[in-house]
Amino acid sequence: MAALILSVAASVVIGALIWLIVGPRLKLNEEPVQNEVLNVLCYMGIAFVVVFPLVIFVLSDSFFR
Repeated sequence: MAALILSVAASVVIGALIWLIVGPRLKLNEEPVQNEVLNVLCYMGIAFVVVFPLVIFVLSDSFFR
């Protein structure tokens, strides 16, 4: 459970940072505000897919030492 919470928190931070750096590159909706929100959610989802296995491996490695 801790790995999930840590992964979600890290994904929110990383997704927001990516959005600040890259901006709304994906055209997911015609409305600008909703498009920006959907871009942030997509960046968070992509970050979660990368961060979750890393957190699992780091936590599992620390338990077995």
